Formats: sequence, C-alpha cells, structure tokens
Amino acid sequence: MREYRGNTAIAYQPEPQPRILPKKKKRVQRKELPAREKILYMVSIVIFVVLASGILSRYAEVAELHMELQKMERQTAQLEEGNKHLQKKKNELRSADRIRQFAREKGMVMAEKSSISTNHKKEKKFSSTDHRG
Repeated sequence: MREYRGNTAIAYQPEPQPRILPKKKKRVQRKELPAREKILYMVSIVIFVVLASGILSRYAEVAELHMELQKMERQTAQLEEGNKHLQKKKNELRSADRIRQFAREKGMVMAEKSSISTNHKKEKKFSSTDHRG
C-alpha cells in the first residue's frame, strides 16, 4: 500500500490489479464424418422416406375405398327401398279385385259357367293326300 501522508483518499484507493488476459477458447474441430457413414445416413433417410410414403399411399387407398364403400351402401339402400316399393305395386296390380275392376273399366263382363266351353284339342288325322310340311 502506498503511504498516504495524511491524505485518506489516497490511502483507500484500490490497488491496481494485474490485467488478466481473457483465455482463448479452444475451438474443437469436429471431425468430418467418414464417407461410409455419410452414405449410411443417406441410405437410411431414403429408406425411411420410401417406407413413409408407401404407408401414406396405402392409407390414402384405404380411405378412398372406404368412401366408395359408403357410397355403394347408400346406393344399395336406395335400390332396396325402390325394390320394396315395386314389389308392393306388383302385389297390388296382381290382386284379383284390381283385375276385376280393370276388366269392368274396359267393358268386360263375367262369363257365365254354362257358356264356357272346355274343348280339348282335337286330333286330326292327316290323310296321305294332305301334304303339309
């Protein structure tokens, strides 16, 4: 410490400290990857991308098929409903009451039982002079 000779301002001044030079940080040089390792990484990435795209394309196909299936199910339901309607209409048109009503509208009358003839096919014998053929 210095001598202060009555001056207290000088007595309490901090002593200059020696300058400390900042330490240089050592730069760690990273080693480059060997060529084989680079190729291995690239091949791994390519395989991963191919597998991922394959899986995604399959998923897209499944989703498309599912949508098509739903569409066909809706069409099937509509066709079944139409078939039920047509079957009901067919049964209505085949009913005996409906046929009788239609016949009356067209001016037909019921035949009496005595006027109905029940002729069976008569067999004709052809003579030798009859030339058919």
